[in-house]
Amino acid sequence: MLKLIAPGKRRNKHWLVRGTYEGNYIEKSLKVSLRKDAEAKLRNLIKQYDAVKNEKDNVTFSIASQKYIDFRNPSERTEKWLAKLSGYLGDMLVGEITQNDLVATANSFYPNGAPSSKNRAVIRPAAAVLHYAAENKWCDWLRIRAFREPEPKTRFLSRADELKLHATLRNEGTSQRVNKRLLLLWLFRQGDRISDVLALKHEDIDFKRMSVRRYISKSDRYAELPLDETIARYLKRLQPVTGHIFPWQTHHAVNKWCRKLSNDSGVLFTPHMARHTLGKRLNDAGVGLKTIMQTLGQSDTKSAIRYQTTDVENIRQAKKKMGIGWGKL
Repeated sequence: MLKLIAPGKRRNKHWLVRGTYEGNYIEKSLKVSLRKDAEAKLRNLIKQYDAVKNEKDNVTFSIASQKYIDFRNPSERTEKWLAKLSGYLGDMLVGEITQNDLVATANSFYPNGAPSSKNRAVIRPAAAVLHYAAENKWCDWLRIRAFREPEPKTRFLSRADELKLHATLRNEGTSQRVNKRLLLLWLFRQGDRISDVLALKHEDIDFKRMSVRRYISKSDRYAELPLDETIARYLKRLQPVTGHIFPWQTHHAVNKWCRKLSNDSGVLFTPHMARHTLGKRLNDAGVGLKTIMQTLGQSDTKSAIRYQTTDVENIRQAKKKMGIGWGKL
């Protein structure tokens, strides 16, 4: 039984549909604000399910993709990838798609692309759809192999290099100096992705709780995290106190002055390196993997495990904390 949930009932901006239909659990944003539009979208959704109810041997990738979206309600970026894949594989039956078809599709989309790009935009979303199709008995299970990727590298800065960046901005004579210093501080202390930082508004800050409610675009969810005390002091002095915190609309605008900052300071720096730096420092401080993931807004342990590298001295200190000794031999 499918039910419509009005905006605001579950902190949702748009109408939601939730429930079970023909054995499939659905919880999906309909992306509309008016009830009549939501009802129309729900009717179309039911028609799509009825169209394939008795044709399980004739489910195409396009149909399976749409049903997977209805079930998982993935991020907008994933929906765009699946729409692009449907344009290429859409008419193929899910039971006829092979590993070679996915490889050919990835190489066609990204002829000179990195293996990580091919996996992220083609192999993984296509595998999710085909595995969902197999779970629903529309096709046999297909083991899908990803392109081999090099080990991820963690690019972090030392304390000295971070201070060089701050000192260079402190001596800058532009009108945006304060905003730039605050953004740099935010990146190193909060560890957010630059696109998520630029989307922040003053309304997301709760000074009473000393917290910030941020949207994590990569995993399409919201999270509340502690607000750094130094950042809070900066924010309290800013005017106005509504709208976006930072004046730059895109990460390209930030990258432009970051390149100049890098040249002027002599420190190789990109905004994402601050995120890596925070992850590395948390690990060196003995923070657990789960806390690192929560701080950086990560949902995949593969992304956080890169910060778990350690050196000889860290291992030595960790063993000392264990307090286990053999005594004299």
